[in-house]
Amino acid sequence: MVSWPRRIAATLLAFGLLLPLPRPTAAEPTDVASVQAAYLVNFVRYTRWPQAAPAQPLQVVVVGRGEAARAVRDAARRIGAIDGRPLRVRTLALSPLAPRRGLAVPALASELATADVVFVPDSHASWHDAVVEVTDGRPVLTVSAGRGFVTAGGMFELFEERAHVHFAANQRVIAQAPLQVSARLMSLARPLPETGS
Repeated sequence: MVSWPRRIAATLLAFGLLLPLPRPTAAEPTDVASVQAAYLVNFVRYTRWPQAAPAQPLQVVVVGRGEAARAVRDAARRIGAIDGRPLRVRTLALSPLAPRRGLAVPALASELATADVVFVPDSHASWHDAVVEVTDGRPVLTVSAGRGFVTAGGMFELFEERAHVHFAANQRVIAQAPLQVSARLMSLARPLPETGS
């Protein structure tokens, strides 16, 4: 049997996540999005949901459309299924502008009612607070590539540092969530870089 650290390292290596991130050019706009999508799929791989039916699809919701949504769809298509559960990706066509709290939260709650995973790309970081509010206390894995997500109460935040994509984890939120994230995955989380603001 392969140990968890080796399994995680092999998976990350298979997705090229241990290699430097190539600098995107105008001809390659999806490099960062593809790496972020690979991270997302691996977070799903090392998470267990309570009372999940083996063949029931994992519902992955991407907030917004564009490169991030395409990259998540492609990564899910390549993986096919995780532990026998196919990944179903759908997008929410939301404005990247800050949502109006009174209206956004009930509508978002309805849209995310069946979600197992929510990914918020950097372009829609204004939705962080609403996503956290709607998913709080539910078995929903939350991930964002937008700055401030972990601080807002999200589970995982992807960030770039020295031409690599890394992730930070909100240990408290993950420990309190009604799902189980691999301790080995958690051990790979890095602190967020200091901001110069």
